Amino acid sequence: MIINPSLPPFQHPITPSKNTESDPAFIDNKPTETYESSRVREKRGVADTRYLWPQHSTVTISLTGMSDHQKEITKINIKKWQPYINLKLKFVETNNANIRINTNLGGIAWSNVGTTAKDAKPGDPTMSVSFTGGDKEAGRLIQHEFGHALGIKHEHQHPNNPIKYNPSATATTFGTRFAQQEFFSQNPASDSIKLTPYDSDSVMHYYLPAEYTADGKTNQENYELSRGDKHLAQQLYPTGRNRIFLIHKPKEKQPNS
Repeated sequence: MIINPSLPPFQHPITPSKNTESDPAFIDNKPTETYESSRVREKRGVADTRYLWPQHSTVTISLTGMSDHQKEITKINIKKWQPYINLKLKFVETNNANIRINTNLGGIAWSNVGTTAKDAKPGDPTMSVSFTGGDKEAGRLIQHEFGHALGIKHEHQHPNNPIKYNPSATATTFGTRFAQQEFFSQNPASDSIKLTPYDSDSVMHYYLPAEYTADGKTNQENYELSRGDKHLAQQLYPTGRNRIFLIHKPKEKQPNS
């Protein structure tokens, strides 16, 4: 989910599992029962290769509790990943799909990371999205959460993220635990974590306004897959196509001799 603290911070009563990417806010480690609506890669990105779907496999997806319009918005935004992965994304009406997506009125969104969706109880959702902020905001949430469903992690937790978040401001708004978990913890490269250069344009990057930083410098709100998102997806699930998403700086002209 993308956080926008210009709206009231949301509160979520469920602590995410270690294999779930979600946005529960805790106030001093005390989960509450109320909800507030929240909006909250050059070669780029962060991904956990332990949870990738088998290459060239078919991944089934079901949508529940949605209107026809909401289903269409969900499908459109999930399909934005399709050209850059070798998986076949198949929408089904059964309750035993690999990825089971529901919606809620609480303004929250979350997703299991990649194949950890298999750990969910049969019939339980493995991803949840919200439409309370309108279609554009819902589109961003869906793209973000489905990135997690592909095994991609949060971009703002990249160790090379240069944004200097203000500990006091973030903790006051989101609670100490959430601020530490999301803005001050990082995903260093490892045997399972695929780490490529930082991408501030990634749809997997949280947005916080400048007042939540120490020097007034922050990223922008991202509503579409970045070139880096597309490139990372192809690195994880190679399509065999020769796609170039990166902007190459033109060579400097040499002075006449």
